[in-house]
Amino acid sequence: MHPARIRQTAVLLLLAGLLGACAGGGSSTTRSPALADLEAGRCPETIIFSGGQLPAEGKRYGRKATYTDLDNYRKLEIANCEQRLAAGDAGALKTLTVYWQNQKDPRREAEAYQIYLETGSDPEVKVAAIRTLYDLYSKGRPGLPADPEAAFYYMGQSVAYGDTHLRLDYADGLYSRKRYEEALGQYFEFQMPGLTVRQSEGFSKLQMCEVNLRLAEMYFKGRGTAKDPYLGYFFWQRGMDLADGPQWGSCYRDNFVYGNRYYEERERKQQIEIGMAKLSPSQVAELDRALAMPPEQGLAVAGSMAGGVGGRGTTRIERQSRVRYSTTSAGYRGWQGWQPLEGEICALSAPRNSLAWSDVFELRSTSVWSLKSASSEATSRGSAVAVAPDRLVTNCHLIQRPDSIELFQGSLRMRAQVTASDVEGDRCILAVNERMPSYVRAARPYGYLRVGEEVAAIGNPRGLDTSLSRGIVAQKRTNTGVSLIQTDAALSVGSSGGGLFDSAGNLVGITTFKVDDGENLNFAIAIDEFCR
Repeated sequence: MHPARIRQTAVLLLLAGLLGACAGGGSSTTRSPALADLEAGRCPETIIFSGGQLPAEGKRYGRKATYTDLDNYRKLEIANCEQRLAAGDAGALKTLTVYWQNQKDPRREAEAYQIYLETGSDPEVKVAAIRTLYDLYSKGRPGLPADPEAAFYYMGQSVAYGDTHLRLDYADGLYSRKRYEEALGQYFEFQMPGLTVRQSEGFSKLQMCEVNLRLAEMYFKGRGTAKDPYLGYFFWQRGMDLADGPQWGSCYRDNFVYGNRYYEERERKQQIEIGMAKLSPSQVAELDRALAMPPEQGLAVAGSMAGGVGGRGTTRIERQSRVRYSTTSAGYRGWQGWQPLEGEICALSAPRNSLAWSDVFELRSTSVWSLKSASSEATSRGSAVAVAPDRLVTNCHLIQRPDSIELFQGSLRMRAQVTASDVEGDRCILAVNERMPSYVRAARPYGYLRVGEEVAAIGNPRGLDTSLSRGIVAQKRTNTGVSLIQTDAALSVGSSGGGLFDSAGNLVGITTFKVDDGENLNFAIAIDEFCR
């Protein structure tokens, strides 16, 4: 049990008997309405100040209150607010944090924010709490020493909730902790979409230079990814175009004043130049042509060279969000171009008559299938949702081979194949030759979803068939133009491709990814995207 909740229980029991003597204040035997509300568990907007003056504070619950009465009132106000906070009340959070700020007790203030992150549901309040915790732990206060690891944790939480201005610092922190795969994803997220200098969003030329050189280093050294000198060359040259000190491989005009920076960058430059020297003249010429193209097109060309210049391979760059930036060569066997869903599911005008969640599960679980796709190199497992007699939707990142897909549900087995794919958007539509025993007919549009409403995910986490997890719509977001639903409904490996349903059983999204370092930061692609 959280220490604050132990305290509140003890205080409530202690004060239950004490307040009878001060009902209405002092010698009065008439309990005031305000005192009755307090005894009933009310959390006020402000808490009686410790050591407050009788004329000012004494009128709250009775004119004849003594200092002892005020102290008892204050303790019960705090206990009531802590009890409400433990139930996720944002108003109680505000009351307590303002009080602890005035009392100069940052430890208790931080504790209140942490409790709300466990119990609260308002995403805006959570974002503010995370940013305050980051500030508290990064700077420290008397009574709450700076804690770099706690500050880093809340920095990651803030980035996960959309604070792009901390992303580069967070990526650098991941890199310094040798969490290379996560760092690679953050550096990519910092750039996407556009790969251009995003000064209009507050990112400087220096920051974009740093990101490109770090990506080059990671691809040349194989940190967080397989070694890829083609992408390494691409990002290195992009960084050099932005660098103020290209002669020593630095983004800074003068890096001699930054301690060991000069020596680190000189060593990096030497290593990368050795790697670039191994590229053939024709490969360098192809990469230079890619650098002259629009950035996204050039990246696609450089990425496709992993299978040789002009190769027909598929390059997939894993990102923190696990949405893959993909470049699939035309005509790759089995992958079909994107064609949106049609039919009943895309009417997107479903009514809302709430059901018990047990009924939602019984109605929809028979439309959710386990998926397995294997190649000679790997096997993927996840989920897929039937949305027509012969069609299912899922995530493309689950598909190892588009012509090798198996579906399972109890004793039922079916073969499926990809009939439409948008690999970059992670949208895949599957076709089966047999008629599905049941399928989802009703979907609710993204625009009608409300932050805070309840939803449930049905999928196959870690191979456990058709499991249900409940949560709320924590926020509605977009990423590279794709509508995403952020939810705290639990997702695990195998949940990808499953369904996210509202309380009426309408399909609202396809569960797609989670942020590994986040606290219940899970995302689904809005079902609308499969109809576009």
